[in-house]
Amino acid sequence: MNIVKAGDILKIKTGRYDANHGVADGKYTFFTCADIPSKANTFSFDDEVLILPGNGANVGNVYHYKGKLEAYQRTYVLYDIDAYPKFLYYYFSKYWIRQITKRQVGSATNYIKMDDIVSFKIPLPPLTTQKRIAQILDNAAALRDKTQQLLTEYDQLAQSIFLEMFGDPVINPKGWENESIDVISRKIQIGPFGSQLHQSDYKEFGYDLVNPTDINEGKIDLVNCRKIGVSKFDSLPNYHLEIGDLIMARRGDLSKIAIVQNENLFCGTGSLYIRFNEQVNSMYAFYVLNHKSSISKLYEKARGITMANLNKKIIKEFKIPVPTLNLQNQFAEKIGLIEQQKALVKQELQQTEDLFNCLLQKAFKGELV
Repeated sequence: MNIVKAGDILKIKTGRYDANHGVADGKYTFFTCADIPSKANTFSFDDEVLILPGNGANVGNVYHYKGKLEAYQRTYVLYDIDAYPKFLYYYFSKYWIRQITKRQVGSATNYIKMDDIVSFKIPLPPLTTQKRIAQILDNAAALRDKTQQLLTEYDQLAQSIFLEMFGDPVINPKGWENESIDVISRKIQIGPFGSQLHQSDYKEFGYDLVNPTDINEGKIDLVNCRKIGVSKFDSLPNYHLEIGDLIMARRGDLSKIAIVQNENLFCGTGSLYIRFNEQVNSMYAFYVLNHKSSISKLYEKARGITMANLNKKIIKEFKIPVPTLNLQNQFAEKIGLIEQQKALVKQELQQTEDLFNCLLQKAFKGELV
């Protein structure tokens, strides 16, 4: 197997335009350094290419594209490839981020240089072997993506059920009684301020704090939560979370919201929580406040110029429709069934991800074909 440098088997060029070149209804795909490409009305490349973000948070990512495209001035386009492009895509997907992490330039803003790509070493088997490896990995990736799509469809089903039963919560087409959260809650609490929680209070072991960074896709992720010790936790009972509470960001990204599903959690500084009374099912309230129209309304009411900020008064006065508890409970039961199915699909997704990564590992050790 030959070891070659990327610069010996392909050409490299950056785009010419800044991000303002993009248009919402453009004809061609426009790759910037963002994770999701936009559109443009021009194209500078018409080939099967690899795209590498040149700066920012997505340095280390790699994208494959075939056809006409436009590129941002700090995006590297690898074209005129003298190898099977999809084989190179998978090799870059596995090893490029490792390479660039070691050689990355810049501290405030990550960026790469042309020579990083030119000198990148690639083990290159015969073309027929490249194609066979790419086909096997394509099949494994398709299985993984199909499983991921099933999760997306379950989420769409849940949203569809909510809208069918209750309608848009801001428009309130069913005519339910609108109540302020203050009336239908037992407690509304903003996270502790700096005077109550200091850097020295954070410990390696202890009780998990839930900040907005720990809320993703409607769930609390405890993996990277900061922690406080027993004495500090006990001294601040107002911030103890209970199962069924709704916790959400009080500043910044107001779409960060989740239902508390574990005991002994602590409301972080950047969060707030709502403990609804017996009139409201937490699952129903989650879908109301997580709906795009409710989030937009929260942004409208938020304080702050550079960053949206919510306070207790805003939350107290925020109104939501309150249908009968029986109807809310019926909705929660349906969502519970969907969540059970999603849990099974997530297990399958992990298995397909493990399979793909295993095949990827074997492919470039010469163990796959």
